Amino acid sequence: MTPEQTLLGGALVYPGHPVPLAYLIMCAYPDLETAMARDGDSPWPAALGNQAIPGGGGEVRAALTLLTAIRDGASPPEAVAKASARWRDGRAGGHPRAVDPGQAQAEHVLARFYALLDSWLPEQDRAVVLPAPASEAVCRPSWTR
Repeated sequence: MTPEQTLLGGALVYPGHPVPLAYLIMCAYPDLETAMARDGDSPWPAALGNQAIPGGGGEVRAALTLLTAIRDGASPPEAVAKASARWRDGRAGGHPRAVDPGQAQAEHVLARFYALLDSWLPEQDRAVVLPAPASEAVCRPSWTR
């Protein structure tokens, strides 16, 4: 199994709902600034060029937007709801058959997303961040960029 499959419980539903992609970004990078940093002469954030983040470019960008909104003070549940509405309304970035399975995958990783967010963006109000189930690993420590 790839790290992506281990973390998500299977392959990413392409092109990737922003919540699972944001979760993978948090597992691959120590913080948002590193995920957003430009690699060398590239005009794109590092997360867009990272092979460990398997989504389509627009969806990886949406995941970075989700994380940025939360960092900038948006309530995590409201930011997730907005990302999910974007996913549905945009018909999964032009992949309408991915809408329902992608939303199900987002719901599957949501508790782990919130738990990792709690440590990844420590300045957030911890009252709105849900704990991860005690039996599930948040990230594999060896899976880094």
